Amino acid sequence: MPYQPTSTFEQAAYLLKGIAHPLRMQILKLLEQTPGLSVTDLMDRLQAEQSLVSHHLTRMRRKGLVVAEREGKNAYYSLSDQRFVTIIDLILDSRQLKALLGKAARGLAT
Repeated sequence: MPYQPTSTFEQAAYLLKGIAHPLRMQILKLLEQTPGLSVTDLMDRLQAEQSLVSHHLTRMRRKGLVVAEREGKNAYYSLSDQRFVTIIDLILDSRQLKALLGKAARGLAT
């Protein structure tokens, strides 16, 4: 039986874990710009291997971040909700991102 988060915080953490990988963030950003991309389209744009792209798409689909529409043997992926990209944009656009990353790196070094 798949994991079913119960509290609001567990649900939020579950979704954030689905976003928390650089390639997944890139995939979501590409799907924001161009909905309905195939694995091959994403491979070409990201210069990534098919197995890696497929793996991340499967994880994101299971978490409800993307949806797939089948046409014959091909699947075309789109965002399930624009707000997932908004979360990424907020993190990336933060003026404090470098400062936060610097603090985190210093914390790991101690």
